Amino acid sequence: MNVEELLEMMEETLEAGTIVPFSASKRMVDVDRMRDIIDEVRNNLPDEIRESKKIVNDREQIMQNARIESLRDDPEELRGGAGPKHGGHQEHPHESAQRRPPQE
Repeated sequence: MNVEELLEMMEETLEAGTIVPFSASKRMVDVDRMRDIIDEVRNNLPDEIRESKKIVNDREQIMQNARIESLRDDPEELRGGAGPKHGGHQEHPHESAQRRPPQE
């Protein structure tokens, strides 16, 4: 069972407990059953934490691979971003023609 299911069992056990007379918020519960459920939570929690850490690590690896791929696709990024994407100036064809000396 996973931790979520075990927590539901705890809640059900608490709800099934006998109400203590003159107290609306206190119940008598099966202590052994609650301890068994708590032990199960403790046993399952490390597995779920390991699985969560693995998912986070996988996500980080995917993001790193995507960054590397984007650098391969955009060589300007490797040179510090001098291209038009990064605020650099790319000469328009008409601009270069205006700067050339007239041909004779």
